[in-house]
Amino acid sequence: MMTDHLDPDTEAPELKEMYERLEIRVATLEEEVKKLKGEEPGGGEEGIVTVPAWELWDGISDKYQYGEVVTHNGKYFLDVLQGMQNTWEPESVGVDERYWKEITKEQAEGILSGDMTVEEVVIAL
Repeated sequence: MMTDHLDPDTEAPELKEMYERLEIRVATLEEEVKKLKGEEPGGGEEGIVTVPAWELWDGISDKYQYGEVVTHNGKYFLDVLQGMQNTWEPESVGVDERYWKEITKEQAEGILSGDMTVEEVVIAL
């Protein structure tokens, strides 16, 4: 009988917002996978590597683990924080090279294409 009187829009409004964010994230990831598989025009082209831009952590995903590469303010960065998720913004106040190391465009593309390993780049720094 209680279930007849429940209103999902007022019982847990934060869940609705969380589900909406998840749906957006899933749609974005599906588009990225299609591009990588070459199922969309401009995606999956041989020899083209796109370095993703750093995005503020959404509180849900587990992105930015050790070895991930991003662009931020026109520079390239490598996540060097081991053992935990890196939610800090590159170049922000108080964030030093224990979290993100600035790398070259060639190094970033090399890691993403598989031509270089994270360890090779870290040693070269």
